[in-house]
Amino acid sequence: FIGGALGFSGGALWMVFGPEIPIEQKWIGWWKMMEFSFGFIFGAALGWCAYLNQDRLRIAGRDGEAPSAAWGPLIAVVLLVLVVFNRWIFFSGDPGERDEAGFDILRFSLMILFGYVVFGSVLLSLGLFSVHAAWQISITLTFFHTVLDYVRDLDTVDRFGYSASFATQSLVLYPLTLLLGLLVYWIQSGRNVVQRLFLLAVWACYLSSCARTFGYKETLFPPEGESALHFLIEKHPSMIFVHGTFTVSAIITTWFILSRTTESADLAVENAPN
Repeated sequence: FIGGALGFSGGALWMVFGPEIPIEQKWIGWWKMMEFSFGFIFGAALGWCAYLNQDRLRIAGRDGEAPSAAWGPLIAVVLLVLVVFNRWIFFSGDPGERDEAGFDILRFSLMILFGYVVFGSVLLSLGLFSVHAAWQISITLTFFHTVLDYVRDLDTVDRFGYSASFATQSLVLYPLTLLLGLLVYWIQSGRNVVQRLFLLAVWACYLSSCARTFGYKETLFPPEGESALHFLIEKHPSMIFVHGTFTVSAIITTWFILSRTTESADLAVENAPN
């Protein structure tokens, strides 16, 4: 909680004071700096908590019986949240019939509460009953949103220089997510489960970031006499810094995963409820 609070509020300071820093502004995206800071501080806090509780985590799932999942009520709750509550937030009423400013503020606030509290609580509950569900939620759903972040910008040509219909976006989003979900399921039946799943999460999301960085029309099909790098430097220089940060982070994280994950982590997974 403290790590998230410090990361979000501290990271937001970049957007306030970043433009005042006497550097070449075109190379830095302050929104991304906020996200990097939030992710680093919050992730470090979670890692510190895990380190302090490593003895408990090492024996997790070995003692006692796993709770029996009441799948009927759980599925009903998920459907209620996804269908009814989600529709109420995003599609309720005609904004033109009410105070648009007030309605937008209310809807935005409800979207935040839905995403971070309601939906998060439902997913956490599912993950507590099943380690398979926990891995699918933490990896597959994360990958789903990284791809969604790319395809939803294809509604118009403004972002990447080309557009795609909703059907085409879906044909990119859902098959890729399904493929990753199958990989997550398959990996859990083998050895070095934790290590391989972490590596899958890192590099699947990294490849998704490559689409956002290099997926412009001008980088895929550079004009005659120009290069993709020239286009990025001229039009989107901050993306070089952002993708460089992604690349360095992925390499460091991969090294850490390969050098620090142990068999005890796999034992904890094997003894957890499936």
